[in-house]
Amino acid sequence: MQKTLRSLEPALSTPSEWPRILGVVTDEPFETVALKRAFNAYSDNIYYASGSPEANAYLLGGSTPSSKQTTQYLLRNEVLAQLAELRDELKYQQGLPRERQEAEVAAEALQKCLKAFDEYIRLAPTEERSLALDAVYGDGTAKAMLAGTKE
Repeated sequence: MQKTLRSLEPALSTPSEWPRILGVVTDEPFETVALKRAFNAYSDNIYYASGSPEANAYLLGGSTPSSKQTTQYLLRNEVLAQLAELRDELKYQQGLPRERQEAEVAAEALQKCLKAFDEYIRLAPTEERSLALDAVYGDGTAKAMLAGTKE
């Protein structure tokens, strides 16, 4: 998902590309429920169904979410918020006369989204992160990305 979003950056400056970009960030895996599902698959679930034994245990003094879990959910929600901002801004800009269209706000939303993705991925154990980055970006790329030279 992160690689796909990065690939959209150059196209943001071209208004004729906005419908394509909007299509990408509106469909799976970027649709809100699908994106939450993807993030939650890697995160520890800190929310329980109302009335479930887990929820009842929490109410009776069960453990509270760790700071890492809280950070994961905050970053996930930031990704969701910035994707929504990107979608809304592209729709708004498409409705403007061509001479008034600009991509500054959309680019800012995409940058904030990618920053939240980067921070979320940094929470993963280094070995898992390295394997994932190499699988997505190619062998050897993880070393550069983990060193901060390619993020």
